[in-house]
Order: sequence, then C-alpha cells, then structure tokens
Amino acid sequence: MRKRLGSLALLLCFWLLTDLSAIHAQQSDVHRLSLHFDGFSIETEYLEHEVYLVEYDTPLEKGFEIKCNESSETIDRYTLSKSFDTLNYGVDSLVLPISLSSGYYIQEINRDYVLRKFNTTAIFRTTIHLEIYHWNNFRQINRVLNGGLRAVSNGQWTIESPIVSSISTTGIFPTTKVQVQSSGVATIQYGNAIESGYSFSFLDYFGWNVTSSTSTSSYIRKYISNSYTISLYP
Repeated sequence: MRKRLGSLALLLCFWLLTDLSAIHAQQSDVHRLSLHFDGFSIETEYLEHEVYLVEYDTPLEKGFEIKCNESSETIDRYTLSKSFDTLNYGVDSLVLPISLSSGYYIQEINRDYVLRKFNTTAIFRTTIHLEIYHWNNFRQINRVLNGGLRAVSNGQWTIESPIVSSISTTGIFPTTKVQVQSSGVATIQYGNAIESGYSFSFLDYFGWNVTSSTSTSSYIRKYISNSYTISLYP
C-alpha cells in the first residue's frame, strides 16, 4: 500500500512539474515589443510576432513607427524630440525621456491651432503632458502633469495670459479620455508681423486689431482658443 501511495505521489509531482513547465513555456513565448531610446526603454502592449518597427531620424526628432505584420499599416508612432523648442507641425505624440517605474511613461500630446489664408500660415500649439499606465493591451491616464500654449510660427509671437486646462471626461482619474481647453492672446508687433510675411490682409482677415493708423511699433492682438479631446482608444 505504501509503495502504491509513493508511486501516486511521484506521478502527481511529475504531472505538476510538467504542467508548470508548460505554463512557463507558454508565458515565455509571449514577448511584448520594447522600444529603446537614448538612456531609457518602454515596453509596449504589442506582441513582437504581430508587429515590426520602422526607425526614423530627422534633424528635429527620431523614433519608431509600429507597423502591423499582416497589413504593413502604421498602428502607432513613438517620437523623441531632439529640440523641445521647435517641433514638427501637426498633431504629434512624443515620449519624454523621463525614467518612471515599470508600466508607466510620460507622453506629450501636441495639438495645433492653424490659421491659413493667402498662402500664409500661423500656428499656435497646445501641449499636454500625461502620465500613462499600461499593462498588456490596457492603457489609462493616471494624471495630467502640465500643459502649455505657444506659437510655433515665424515671427516674434508671444502668448499673453495663456490658460491650459484639462479634465477627465468621467470627472475622475484614472481615465482614458481627457478634455483639453487652451486659450490666450496671440500678440506681435505689427512691424515684426509684416517682416515675417504676415500681410495686412492676413492679419485683418483673422481679426487682429489692425487699422490704417496702426504703426510698425504697435502691438496687435487676437484672442485664440482650442478645445479637443485626447482619447487613448478610438
């Protein structure tokens, strides 16, 4: 009887060890894609066998595009800016080189307020820094760290009384959606605006306070605002 019980115990131990080894092997087969920047790395929610990376490097920024193996479609883009004074035009997402504990990273989201007329463009950019937590396919916004509004166009623009506010669409954090509101007064000397290529017609069309009596040293002003939603999921 004792020999039989001993044999059963050995079989049970062998089964448990075999089962645990199989589970461990299955978990080891799941490798999530990691992106390596200068001095830090980020583990993404994407599986290595489902996607591939395309690296790019420009004078202003460098980073990775994550593409789907089956369709070659770009499904995400991570960018590290080389100069936080000058960024590419348009909506952009940047990962900042700030070391956080595993599962967390800081993401910068930019949204542009663009005025375009008479072959001339003025661009004012709202920037929000988010603390993101991610695990597998799950992501959430833990908090909004800060925000700012600035001009990224030619010319000596300043933003007077800038205000950037953000709230969770659910009213609480963590969340997956944040509503952003930015506003300020875009200001420049009239002479500097003209020298930078902003004609009287352009400035007048968009509501800067210019008149026939405006001098080159006069400061002209226009209130601008931008409202949008940042969502981690479509």
